Amino acid sequence: MNRGAGLLLAAIGVLSVLGAGAATRAPGYAFEVKIAPRPDAPKQFVCDATATDLATGKVVFAEKLEVAAGKSNVASSGEGKLDFLLSVSVEGEAKEARYTLEIHDGETLVASEKAAVKLR
Repeated sequence: MNRGAGLLLAAIGVLSVLGAGAATRAPGYAFEVKIAPRPDAPKQFVCDATATDLATGKVVFAEKLEVAAGKSNVASSGEGKLDFLLSVSVEGEAKEARYTLEIHDGETLVASEKAAVKLR
């Protein structure tokens, strides 16, 4: 094999590896979670949560949960091969809430966010 053909094959090999890596890259997600008092019910809170696929701009998960002070609530759903899990708890004195939002692809955790939110 001549040197030019060897360089061409090497270049094709590098492009193949780069192309394969780009094709299997996991998408990114943006989360938006808001927890606020429910205006018509004391010690009741509403959590609005969304997850957006950054590659497409499409909202892939949107959920609204109601949670009472001292309690927790969970919502889950699936879209195609992805599963979504939102868990929210409000501590008894209603000063702080905690949430976890996870996206799973089968058994693999793809993305997650966990935070504590001051309510007062």
